[in-house]
Amino acid sequence: VLIYGAGDGGVLVLRELRNNAMLGRDVVGFIDDDPGKLRTRIQGVPVLGNLGSLEEVLERHPITEVVIATDKVTADRLARLTEFCERGNLVLTTARMRLEA
Repeated sequence: VLIYGAGDGGVLVLRELRNNAMLGRDVVGFIDDDPGKLRTRIQGVPVLGNLGSLEEVLERHPITEVVIATDKVTADRLARLTEFCERGNLVLTTARMRLEA
């Protein structure tokens, strides 16, 4: 799983995925459009890039799902992310959706 949004929402998603083994998901990293978060770690999980570097991140890491963990995503960025996930056959969910095993 790649989490889009490395703020408070992303931390909550990370915590839930780690604490609920029944979900069967492993977090590979975060992407975030805040340049100050790039190459940092959040609870040991790296911020691997931003939306613009998503293709490169996916080439380097085995990711099958992207979880949107922010409500600050613009319509344009959401459209780009949706299109990219559709092209790459990635599951796209939001933190507001219930993650199920």
